[in-house]
Amino acid sequence: MREYSNADSSDPVRAVHSVSRVSLRAILLSGLGTVVRFGKVFTGYEVSASGAVTATFDDGSTATGDVLVGADGVRSVVRRQLLPAAGYADPRAIGIGGKLALTPETEAWLPVQLTSSKNMILPRRDFLFTSVFRRRDPSDTTDSDYVMWAYVAHRSALPADLQGHVLARLGGWHPDLRRLVGESDPSSIQSFDFTAGQRVSGWESRPVTLLGDAIHPMPPVGGLGGNAALFDARTLCAALTAVQSGERSLVEAVRGYESAMRAHGFGAAAEAQRYTKLAASRSRVLRRTARGFFRFCGLVPPVRRAIFE
Repeated sequence: MREYSNADSSDPVRAVHSVSRVSLRAILLSGLGTVVRFGKVFTGYEVSASGAVTATFDDGSTATGDVLVGADGVRSVVRRQLLPAAGYADPRAIGIGGKLALTPETEAWLPVQLTSSKNMILPRRDFLFTSVFRRRDPSDTTDSDYVMWAYVAHRSALPADLQGHVLARLGGWHPDLRRLVGESDPSSIQSFDFTAGQRVSGWESRPVTLLGDAIHPMPPVGGLGGNAALFDARTLCAALTAVQSGERSLVEAVRGYESAMRAHGFGAAAEAQRYTKLAASRSRVLRRTARGFFRFCGLVPPVRRAIFE
């Protein structure tokens, strides 16, 4: 995918990138065909006196290892067993997203802002986010080039016609934004289930831990959820590498990982909930203040870097 980096960031690790989930999934599964197994439904785990962890599945099969990592999403079964008191919060917002294919025809009328950067549109009501995804290699057939849009509003009953609902709400918006939604492939349009996890304080570390949405789920606003999961994966990988080299014990390494994961993950979740609250807010004062703040950040690069990087 084409990268969109901060102009003053020479470190690609710290720069901003746009990534397609389809392509990312293919990359992450590359070379793991004999390791990753699908078609299993996890039901629970047991930790033996020796510290070995055995996972059980609904077909009666089991798998035993040194550590179990629950990366099973928002309604994590591992989380439910490990942290039964951990709760969820209701962001009271809805999301609808879709894609418009980038072709010579669509690029002819799409504004350059929509085809070259991420955008947040915050008028008097509701919220629209856009981002562009381009293949680095045009011959790559795992995905295609497109503009992704996500509409967020205060929760209400969703009609069957999601595309028509968004277009009705965008009455009075710029014609190009309405056209972006109106000409998107209807099969790409779907609603988002907004859920947030309540912050969880420290717990007794063991050879069972959690990663990403399984521990700190957050509304898909601002692109924070996927980045938080990648942070968790990198931190956990470093911790388990230290165990492999004999530098740390397994429980000690898991404890260090969980401390860093909680600080970063729940911090990102709180930020995502703030964005969601702003996107769904009906307060004109709050939205006017936010627009002024974002304009100021756009005009003053040092402030923008300090806040958003």
